[in-house]
Amino acid sequence: SDEFFEAKTNLLELLADLDPERARRVLDQHLQFHPDYAPEPWNKRLRDLDGRLPAAGAPISEPTP
Repeated sequence: SDEFFEAKTNLLELLADLDPERARRVLDQHLQFHPDYAPEPWNKRLRDLDGRLPAAGAPISEPTP
């Protein structure tokens, strides 16, 4: 449902700020069940997040001030 994808997108965006490695794992799991990410408008936000998160197993760099 639309509410599910909205909640999942919001969760992943918040998690990406707090724990990028875990956000990557959660997004990768989401993509196992929803390989097309989500319906619009959540699709673009999840794809953008996918591009910002490091690949699984990649080192996390600290943001520069």
